[in-house]
Amino acid sequence: MVATLAPRLIDVTAADMLEQLSAELRAQGVHLAFVEMRARLRTQMRRYAFFRVLGKDHLYNSIDAAVAAIAAYVPPDPDPDPKSGHETDDEDS
Repeated sequence: MVATLAPRLIDVTAADMLEQLSAELRAQGVHLAFVEMRARLRTQMRRYAFFRVLGKDHLYNSIDAAVAAIAAYVPPDPDPDPKSGHETDDEDS
């Protein structure tokens, strides 16, 4: 979670670094969440096309809203065994 209330501006180098970080974290199953982003900063990020990588669903108006969304997230169930149609249990095999 990145609190963005203080920054008012971002340059293209910083936007590129955030985009790369977001992609690397996403590959590991971790998603960045930005909170309290000012309108001017949001406009710049939109101009740099940052939201195509991040997605607007990772922007929150408050830290509490971000924490609630993260806490409510339920990861998908692991893939079932395609042969039996249910998950395997090594102890029962």
